Formats: sequence, C-alpha cells, structure tokens
Amino acid sequence: MESRSLLLKNETPGGNWLKVRVEGDKGVNRMGIGSRIRLYTAGKLGDPAALIGCRDVSVGFGYASGQTAITHFGLGKEETIDVEVILPHGKGTVNQKGVKGNQLLTVKP
Repeated sequence: MESRSLLLKNETPGGNWLKVRVEGDKGVNRMGIGSRIRLYTAGKLGDPAALIGCRDVSVGFGYASGQTAITHFGLGKEETIDVEVILPHGKGTVNQKGVKGNQLLTVKP
C-alpha cells in the first residue's frame, strides 16, 4: 500500500551562527584554502575544553563538486566567541577575541 507524500515543516528553534572567510596574501592563497578555523567560548581562546567547533577551509569534496571557501558554524546560545585561524604552510596564526555571532567574519593575515 502506498502512502501519500508528506511535507516536513522544520520547527526547530534557530540559534546563533558564524561564517568565516579567510582572505590570504603574502604567501597565503587568496581564498585561504588549507586554513584551519577553531572557535572557542569567549575568553577561553586555546582551551581545548572550551572548543566549540573546528573546520578546514576547502572548496571541493568528491568528484565534480565544490562550494565557497567559507566555513559555517552553528553557535547555539553563544553570542560572542573567540576565533583562531591557523594559516596553511606554516604562515602563522590569527586570533580574534570577542567576535559577535550572526555575521560573516573576514579574516586577513
């Protein structure tokens, strides 16, 4: 017996978020590909217990696929966080403290 199609209405409450884009120069590629982004609870930059999320900047996963070089993080109830960007090829680290959520953050080394 076939059932009729159903439409899902997502009623999950939203939370805060942050998108991070790395604009490289001086030996770091323009889109920051290969950079590692780590988010921490505000005031706890570098504390492994306060790590909220970690993503690598990449533009392709699989055959003939691609996406923008922007990382997206869900922050839940966190409104302010600390951001650590580890640049590729040993080009250093960029830290930003007290970053407000719900925005696109552009990091320039």
